[in-house]
Amino acid sequence: MANHRTVEILDQTDPGASGTHVIPLNLRDPVSRITLHYVGYPISEAMIAAIAANIIKIELTDGSDVLYSMSGYECQALAHYDRQINALTGPNYIAGSATRSTFPIDFGRHKWDPELALLPDRFHNLLLKITYNEDLMDASVADHTLEITADCFDEKLITPRGYLSAKEWIDYTPSAINAYKDVDLPTDEVIRNILVRGYYEKKSPEFIVGEVRLTEEEKKRVVFDWQMYKYQQERLGDDVPIIERMFEYANAAGDYDKFAMMTDYMGVYAPAAFDSDDPFVGGYHEGGSIERLADATVMVGGIMVGRNPHHSFFFPMGIQSDLDDWYDVRGKGSVILRIRAGATVGPIEVCLQQCRYY
Repeated sequence: MANHRTVEILDQTDPGASGTHVIPLNLRDPVSRITLHYVGYPISEAMIAAIAANIIKIELTDGSDVLYSMSGYECQALAHYDRQINALTGPNYIAGSATRSTFPIDFGRHKWDPELALLPDRFHNLLLKITYNEDLMDASVADHTLEITADCFDEKLITPRGYLSAKEWIDYTPSAINAYKDVDLPTDEVIRNILVRGYYEKKSPEFIVGEVRLTEEEKKRVVFDWQMYKYQQERLGDDVPIIERMFEYANAAGDYDKFAMMTDYMGVYAPAAFDSDDPFVGGYHEGGSIERLADATVMVGGIMVGRNPHHSFFFPMGIQSDLDDWYDVRGKGSVILRIRAGATVGPIEVCLQQCRYY
């Protein structure tokens, strides 16, 4: 007898260079987590983006109802903050080899959460949709594959109260530096977490997102009001750093530059060559860009340490383990997230993780 089991939803397959792969979820047992296992085979020495760029969108729908909708960047960022785990990519970044990355959809506070899980029999037409493009991390990707698994409850009987749902709520580009944007948040479901992402290549996210303020009832109550460079300091004692391993060649010309998950200013990369050609870094690591140099072409292993996964900031709305402590906006007249753009203009995304009760 087994309380839990892991089910293969999609066997490892090459879905084609780009498109949307649709997988019906023909499951009966309660689901705790669905994981997309992605493998890319880049040919170029240098990357043009992190591997998560290849996963454009992950959606779980039931007819017209959207249960989950996040980009690959957003999915991994939320998973890191929510589960306080390390990098979901690596360690093999060698051109021509398999670079692996995982994208989890969590329906509970943790794996095998008996109080929060997806009950397939409560829905009519569950479809998992993966939109992808193999050339966004590297224009010369030779091949890529998808594989999908689900962690289900087996013989253990549970009666969950609901499940966690995560969605991108808005995606916009500010009209100018320091421009303000008021984002009306939905008030139909309890909010567990808010994720704000500000992207610009090779820039730390506080340059794109300057301030974030959350208010209720037409500013009658201010829930929080943060300048992002101060908020980063505030979160140092609460969030674990991202630690990612990377193995790949390096040379004196910097032909083997890579992109990693951490994107804060002055992320650390500690390289070690496999022989006497000393590896070194050419400057600050910012926005996930990792510049790797060596006296001659040599295999280099290293560890990267940093924060702000995929240019994101995380706002936990209550004690994460306590279902009854999350931000209950039901019945409130208005809840507004006000964002001030930073000194660099780039797209800004707001994502919500909500609790949907049965």
